[in-house]
Amino acid sequence: MSVLNFLGQKWVLHLPLPWICPIKALTGYPCPGCGLTDAFRFLLQGEVRLAFFTNPLVFLVLAILISIAILPEKTLITFQKKRGWECLLVLVLGWWIFRLIFGL
Repeated sequence: MSVLNFLGQKWVLHLPLPWICPIKALTGYPCPGCGLTDAFRFLLQGEVRLAFFTNPLVFLVLAILISIAILPEKTLITFQKKRGWECLLVLVLGWWIFRLIFGL
């Protein structure tokens, strides 16, 4: 089983990703999620710093995915009660504005 897992990781880490963001293709500006796929790939390779500089939202997305995987109902209820979705939206839009201003 571990051999299959290892082979699967090797395959995923070397996938060519010809994906072009539709927002960037239409407007010329990156969307807030541009770079998340590369950032996740860097995390899988153990390149934490490179993942952060590619798109720091990768850690937020990863934390949310892990919490939903572990406690799906509790996470979603907590997000709804504590205005988590609004906070998430502010963080994502803040990163996007920062990225557009500084050309990252």
